[in-house]
Parts: sequence; C-alpha cells; structure tokens
Amino acid sequence: MNIFSLITDPDNAVYLTLDKFYKKTHRHYPYIQKVNGETKAYALCPRCHNPVLLVNRINNQTESKTLYAKHVKHDVMGIASYSQQGYDDCSLANPTNLDAKIKRDINNKSNNEIKDAVKNYFDLLIYSIESHIGINFSDSVLAQMLEDFNACDGHQYRAINLYNLPLSFVYIANAQDLYGCRVNGKIKENIDKNSESFITSGTELYDKSLYYVNRKKGSPYNKIMFYFSNHTISTENDDESVMLYIVEKKQDQTIDSAKILYKEKIYFDGTYFFNTMKKRARLNDLAKSIIQ
Repeated sequence: MNIFSLITDPDNAVYLTLDKFYKKTHRHYPYIQKVNGETKAYALCPRCHNPVLLVNRINNQTESKTLYAKHVKHDVMGIASYSQQGYDDCSLANPTNLDAKIKRDINNKSNNEIKDAVKNYFDLLIYSIESHIGINFSDSVLAQMLEDFNACDGHQYRAINLYNLPLSFVYIANAQDLYGCRVNGKIKENIDKNSESFITSGTELYDKSLYYVNRKKGSPYNKIMFYFSNHTISTENDDESVMLYIVEKKQDQTIDSAKILYKEKIYFDGTYFFNTMKKRARLNDLAKSIIQ
C-alpha cells in the first residue's frame, strides 16, 4: 500500500513517502513506537481505519527496499484497535488484478460508493485521468467509456476502489478512437513521426500545450485508437500501473496486429481524486446548509 492516513484525519489519504510521513507525524508517538526493543512506524489505513506498519523505513526489510505500508492484524496503542471485519471489507487490504474481473457481492456498500463517484464527480474523474495520461477526450469518447463501464458493471469489480477509480475507469473501457481528441507534446511527436494517416495540429482556442489529432488529406482510411493493458497492482516493488497504447489500424487489421505508434507505463496517484472528491462534498454540504 502506498498511502496512509492520520488518527486526526483518518479519511484523508496521504501518498506515502518518508518525507511526508515524517512531516505529518513529526516522528513522534503514537506513530513511532518501540516494540520489543525495535523502533516501528505506524499509521492508519484510510479505507478501513485499521493500523498499518511502514516497511523498509530505516532498514531494508525486503529485497525491493521500497517503502510501503501493510496492515497489521493486532491493536496498536494510540493508533487503532484492529477490526477483522474492517480488514475483510477493505479494498486496499487484498488487492486484485482488474483482468481477473472478480466482482463483489451485489449488496456490498462499495458498489454504490463507486457508482455515486462516477455519477457525481465525473468531471473530477476525467480531469484526474487526462492529467495523468496526456490525452483530452472528446465527448463521444467519454460517452463510449461510460457505456463500457456500465455494460460490464464496473462499479462491482473487486479490484476497483475510490483510490484507483481513475486508473480503473479507463482500463476496463474498450479501445477508443483517438481521432478528434487532443494529446500532449510527447504523444504528438510520435503520431506525427510514425503515423501513415494522421497528424496533429495546434489551436488558439484551447490549451496550446495540447494538439488535435487530425486525418491527413488523401491518406488511407486507417483508424487511430488508444487502449490500456498490463494492469499491475500495487506491491512492495512498485505502485499500481497500466500501460497506455496508441495504435494505427488498417481496415483489414485486428487491433492486436495494429502498428504501435506510442506506449507508456502510467502510474496514478489515487490520493488526488479521493481527497478532492471528499473536499468538494464537504464544501457543497456547507453551502447547502447555509444557502436555502
């Protein structure tokens, strides 16, 4: 797990780095404790509010040497009492791969949380995605991705939680048409250099760092598409990630034999979406309580 929270703000997820942990906890009890003569660092899981232990904080306790947090199945003085029920229901405790397509029980409360987040914070969800991958979607692409998410009951996927929802939303969507979308400079260069039928162009009306994907005049009627593959769950070695592919497909080709124009491994910081969503909800409730 690469996030944690504090006992004073248990729902606020903080991306885990040693610097952030020290600044937030001041390296003081109850976050730093001596247990059986060994100094240990604790925090909370922002999802189930069970105690978590920081691994590889000082000594390299695993081969990867990467700092991460893991649940501990016992009470931690000053942090939290351990809840087995909370652990069993925690989407961060037992992560699964999106490709497994394992679904939660239809009555699991997480299902409605995911569905409500997509319905009520879709603009924030899309902003979180676009800023990570360097693509600004057209409305038609957004509509199709929503259809894909709805068709496969994405809100029921056990692998999807409120922290990785941006990554998960695009991952379970089918391949989408990139024509008419806008892309960043890195993607632009690869399309302009490698594509047979497509080229990019700037615009004065929008962000000048983004470029429209257009069709070359007189070119073959190929398709330019993007999709995501190779979902990797968060481990002690690495953060959760997916691979972005942009391909050009001839009319008689299948998507898996299309020419790869660009690919990039994408990592998502799920704390931004989750915390901003919570902040918006809090501020909206405040306004509604005063403005009648």
